Amino acid sequence: MRSTTRQTPRFDIALHEALHAAFGASHGLEVAAVDVMHGYSDLTFPFAPGGVRTAFRDPEWASGQLVVILGVLAAPAFAEQKAWPGRYYNRHVWADVQQYEAYQSAYAALPTRLVDYNRVLHTKSPWEALGAAARAAVASWYQRPLVPPALLALAGALAAAGHVDSAAWAALWRSPLARPLRFRAAVGQRRYWITHPDSPNGTCEQCAAIAAENVDGVGEGEGFATGIPGDTIAGPPAHLHCRCTVETR
Repeated sequence: MRSTTRQTPRFDIALHEALHAAFGASHGLEVAAVDVMHGYSDLTFPFAPGGVRTAFRDPEWASGQLVVILGVLAAPAFAEQKAWPGRYYNRHVWADVQQYEAYQSAYAALPTRLVDYNRVLHTKSPWEALGAAARAAVASWYQRPLVPPALLALAGALAAAGHVDSAAWAALWRSPLARPLRFRAAVGQRRYWITHPDSPNGTCEQCAAIAAENVDGVGEGEGFATGIPGDTIAGPPAHLHCRCTVETR
């Protein structure tokens, strides 16, 4: 039987945005909205291009976060193993390419030797290495069992809705159809909120409270309790300049 899943441009846009949003959400980024009608996904990145220099006062953390950001921006191309930026993407998703290149320009402006908060020197990784790591991260996620059909199901839900806000996205993300897209820990493993007291201002009260609330870790697909009844957060960053990370064990 011939599949009718991808007969409409609206579904193709929904699948494109599902790749952006789902990859980001699987790495703990907040999804504020997905709009199929206008073709955009609104995710909260750990830092904008203008914040690259400040973020790289913690080079190891910032490098990891930048790989995720680049993966989100290029997820549709990286998942399908297409060139990025390429002829198609330059023409059809110019906003994604522009944002990717804005991060590239900001990163290029950093010195070759980076000094962290503890005055330890780090050698800046080549931009090409970060891009390759982002491509590998998307490919590894996309090739997991059941991810492609789950993306089709998610795209169908997004196409039907047209626009979802953060609450509607959270409901979709928690639903069974999105389960293969979420982080999958090994049997018995849990996720822990890790603070970094060695950052310039130590651990803030907000993050210390989250770590304390979740001292026993959380399971797959569970959010971290914030200390406010009924309120959870997918993962760091909890606020601007948050340096917390998630550890699985």
